[in-house]
Amino acid sequence: MSIKDLFEGLFEGLKDSVKTVNADFREMKDGIKNDFDELVSDLTGKEVRHDSTQYGDVRSDTAQYGDVICVKKPGYYHFGVYINDGRVIHFAPRGEFDSLPDAMKNAVIHETTLKKFLGSGHQLFVCDFTKNYSEPSKRRVKYTLPTESVIGDRYGDILRPVKEFQYKLYSPSETVERALSKMGQTKYNLALNNCEHFAIWCKTGIKESHQVNKLLDIVLPAPTY
Repeated sequence: MSIKDLFEGLFEGLKDSVKTVNADFREMKDGIKNDFDELVSDLTGKEVRHDSTQYGDVRSDTAQYGDVICVKKPGYYHFGVYINDGRVIHFAPRGEFDSLPDAMKNAVIHETTLKKFLGSGHQLFVCDFTKNYSEPSKRRVKYTLPTESVIGDRYGDILRPVKEFQYKLYSPSETVERALSKMGQTKYNLALNNCEHFAIWCKTGIKESHQVNKLLDIVLPAPTY
């Protein structure tokens, strides 16, 4: 037997061993998951549903600690991070201002009440994040979801490979900690550093506004080759 044959035999044996270990691990993981699901169902009285949203947890019909939330305003969504007891951390001006430039200049990351966060808006949404990078879907709390926008996200896709590498879903407590770490920060910029940039960063580590990306899709022409 040659050295080449020896190494090929060892390699094939190693591959078979890895396959066996992986299969055993998957079976064990599935068993643990099923046992955990049964326990959660017994404790909560709710069926555990696994889908493409974060962690596959039981969905609540209200905002939960660490959720990225948004409220529909005329022409856009305003974002924040939900804490508890009707408290939200968001990037916005304190008080009312006569002009948009003045409001942007005075925007600061701070804690506020859910009532103030909503303002004149009546549609509150929870953002559901997938395990892999993508724009989070918006789930209207206690109500049906609105019609999805048909606008694309072409300019957001330019850096998609980089974002997929950087994308990480932080836990609810980590999300709130990240939001708290930015308390008092200013330098609001509608295009580069707005409320959505802040809230999405708290949950995923990626500073991005899908609304801005979609606006660029409309305003800027598609590149031609």
